[in-house]
Amino acid sequence: MNDDKQLSMVDQIENIFNGNSIEQQYFEEPQEQTYKGMKPSNKVKVLRIPVDESILEGNLIELPFISYYKEKEPLTAIEYVWKDSKGIEKKIEVRGSKWGVPDEYCFDVLTALFRLHVKQNKCVEFDMEEKKWNMNKTIHFSLSELAREMGYKSLGKNVFDKLDIALEILNDTTIYNKAGGSFLDVKEKEYLTTEKKESTRIVTNYKSYRYSKLREGQKRINYREIKDMTSVVIDDFIYESLCNSYFKIFNYEEYRQLKMGIAKKIYLLLNKWRAKRKRIYLTWETLYQKIPLTDKKPEKYRRKRIREACKKLIDIGYIKEVHENSTGLEFVFGDGIEELKANEDVKSIESNNENKFNTIYDILMSLNDVHMDSSIVQRILSNVDMNKIRETLIKIEGKENQVKKRELESLL
Repeated sequence: MNDDKQLSMVDQIENIFNGNSIEQQYFEEPQEQTYKGMKPSNKVKVLRIPVDESILEGNLIELPFISYYKEKEPLTAIEYVWKDSKGIEKKIEVRGSKWGVPDEYCFDVLTALFRLHVKQNKCVEFDMEEKKWNMNKTIHFSLSELAREMGYKSLGKNVFDKLDIALEILNDTTIYNKAGGSFLDVKEKEYLTTEKKESTRIVTNYKSYRYSKLREGQKRINYREIKDMTSVVIDDFIYESLCNSYFKIFNYEEYRQLKMGIAKKIYLLLNKWRAKRKRIYLTWETLYQKIPLTDKKPEKYRRKRIREACKKLIDIGYIKEVHENSTGLEFVFGDGIEELKANEDVKSIESNNENKFNTIYDILMSLNDVHMDSSIVQRILSNVDMNKIRETLIKIEGKENQVKKRELESLL
């Protein structure tokens, strides 16, 4: 099997799952160069991600493991249940740390970590022999770098503590597969059952070494002057998933403009599921399950929050319109607006035409206006279906009489 066929096999993994493919425009073929008469290896393909973009592993986009409800006391464990498109019930249990399960702030920290990961890799290479991407498993960063990636302008004690707690929660969180197969093993092209794999982590081995020096006369630590070396390791299952192409590229700068956690989650879901579609229809139930927004809150509240999120997506220009009905919402992207307008124009024309030439009298008057020979008119009325005559009269409306005559006589 040649190298191109090998790469094609791996690319097909993404195509199976709702358009989760890696955009081809990011691939760059290695230039033909020689060194001391030797050609470079042709067994590597390079993925370069633009400076304003990032990636996120597919399971982390789709699994409903984030808590979007504020709690009086930290929830250390929570279960989420949903049904897939085939009606199979799936269930996961999320076990967090003493600080609780991951919330939307933790998810912001997670996406920022992957953004730093992309920046550190600069480009990712695809090994054709191993049929996988070569990615670093450890993410190295400083808390000030993480804060800047999340949009903070400075690192004070409050921000320092929030980031530290969020990293602890992500490090301690375990997601248990309880029913139906919730984790997608893209290498095997199947969802893992509880018998094959019980749980997965997100990141592990959180380490942070911090140091600062008090100047003479200084009584309190200036958190802006704290130096640190921090790192986390991507969980084995998530890392293997990344290496086997189950990740989605998205516009991180656009994503970061959103200031609402639910809007960010819908953004990632639409980005993953859209493929090249101009419009996507999602039921309310699908959104409740995938965000997730459980029935702990009334439906009126959940729909209100989703509507607010949709407005945020329109505000940043990611989608142009949202149409809703009792069962769900239709998200319309920029390139879908013209299609909608064209459909509306067609419907308008069809509506106007419904009232034209509906009676024998209308048809006779129209044929008379063409000044056709009465014998030809009689033959048309006797031998041609009335609906066909009507369609032709609508078609030739506004044209010159000679053209109308030819079109009408052609019916015979």
